[in-house]
Amino acid sequence: MKDNSENICIKCGFCCDGTMFNYAIITENEPLETGYSFETSLNKQRSFRLPCKYLQDKVCSIYNQRPYTVCESFRCKLLRSVISDNVSYTDAIKTINEVLALKMKIELQLLEHHPENAGDALPGIMKEFKAHFGSTVSDIEFRKKYGRILLDFFLLNKILNKSFITGHKKKGLS
Repeated sequence: MKDNSENICIKCGFCCDGTMFNYAIITENEPLETGYSFETSLNKQRSFRLPCKYLQDKVCSIYNQRPYTVCESFRCKLLRSVISDNVSYTDAIKTINEVLALKMKIELQLLEHHPENAGDALPGIMKEFKAHFGSTVSDIEFRKKYGRILLDFFLLNKILNKSFITGHKKKGLS
């Protein structure tokens, strides 16, 4: 990895804060450490919930003692592009800032409509929101009220998929 001055991870944290994924999968041979919120996924894989409680100000507070392979091995598409010099550090930071702004916009819109979800990870909130939207898609009032959030979330997912997410299920994140 490039030196810390070009480490985009300290500007981002999307892989650990719940922006990109709801949980991280733990391999069978890894012991369960205290302090994580564990669960078993539908396909019987052990995982811990994101956002990770050890993420503080976009940086892992236990970076040198990360207990899980997924935490050590994951490299998003954007980081790999910076490392391979396919994307400049400056352009990567612009992309991160674009996602941060869009994420904040969505979170503020959701908080306005559903203050009880404050502090929940964005993918989980949007999963519930989209499930509700699917059952009320023909409701014009619902679309008027929430259409902007859905559009912004669609744009956020498009950017995340284009610039950050690649092979994440194979890497132990979902």
